[in-house]
Amino acid sequence: MDITTFKKIDSVSLVRGISGSILGKSISRSFTSQSTFSQDSHPSSLCSKPDFFASYGRDPTGLACAFGVCESKETSPFTLEDFPWPIDALEPHYPKKVIEIHRLHHKGYCTKSQAALEGTKLEGKPIEYVISHLEELPVGLRQKVKNVGGGYANHTFFWKCLSPKFDQPLPAGLKAQVEKDFGSVDEMWKIFSGKLSTLFGSGWTWMVFNAKTGKLEIMNTVNQDSPINDPKLGLIPVLAIDSWEHAWYLYCQNRKPEYVEHVRHMINWEFVDRCLTAAKKYGSIE
Repeated sequence: MDITTFKKIDSVSLVRGISGSILGKSISRSFTSQSTFSQDSHPSSLCSKPDFFASYGRDPTGLACAFGVCESKETSPFTLEDFPWPIDALEPHYPKKVIEIHRLHHKGYCTKSQAALEGTKLEGKPIEYVISHLEELPVGLRQKVKNVGGGYANHTFFWKCLSPKFDQPLPAGLKAQVEKDFGSVDEMWKIFSGKLSTLFGSGWTWMVFNAKTGKLEIMNTVNQDSPINDPKLGLIPVLAIDSWEHAWYLYCQNRKPEYVEHVRHMINWEFVDRCLTAAKKYGSIE
């Protein structure tokens, strides 16, 4: 794809469309690898409209869900959906007990997000809209919503980035993009795992598609910050891994590199590939 294509698009609208996004609906059935991307139901022209949400409505609980990868049914924009796999399905790489405790953190973010937004201009908006439009909130409330809203959105996306189908090969499209942008899959993982291993304190490690350059990038954010907090950057998440201690300390203790190795086995590259496909599709003005 011609990279100049991306530069013609308002990056705010683009990220609203693609990161339209991380959350907003309850999934009517679990995410499955058999689901397919539907171009017809989500035409790429939507992302260039001034208000994506006015024209398209709320979607998602994972970037790919916004583009027809799985069916959705609109309910409250703040819903703690079921895991996309049985809670013990990630063992031995992710113990059931750790996931149960991790889930309590996610639930807390969900509840606190709803409470924080009551009576504000952003009440009822999808969470990905909220965390990318914090300037529409009272100044004294912005950081709180950034924290709890980000925790809610980031975790919802995180669970979809993991799969009990361990050691997945990268699908052809994703593999080609990785090799183009990083040189090789091994080099990409070296960079990603290095970022994750050395992230000091609490935060997240992301792979994002930069809609301005047409390239994949790897980055860290602190606390519950998200790449879409500033939509003008045009950074579209395709993979997120939790680096907070509640994600790994209960079973890896102070051996964070062990967690990083467990993560490598669990990454749902099929989902990442779907997100990348969606990002490219919505980055098009065709």
